[in-house]
Amino acid sequence: MTTTISADQVNQIVYNLHHDPFEILGCHLLEKGEKTKKWVVRAYLPKAEAAWVIRPTEGKEDPMNSVHHPNFF
Repeated sequence: MTTTISADQVNQIVYNLHHDPFEILGCHLLEKGEKTKKWVVRAYLPKAEAAWVIRPTEGKEDPMNSVHHPNFF
């Protein structure tokens, strides 16, 4: 897994210090290739032990990994 966010950015979200949380949280395009796109989905879920991204068109659920903080996925 490649981490696409710094620990400092996560801490700013966790401690409610980020000036624009949705710049970090949610679904964001990381890379657009000729035939492919890479996306990242980030969420801060203070009481969650696990989280999943649901891809309805494929009927697939992908587990999210926590990074830098146990409730930041």
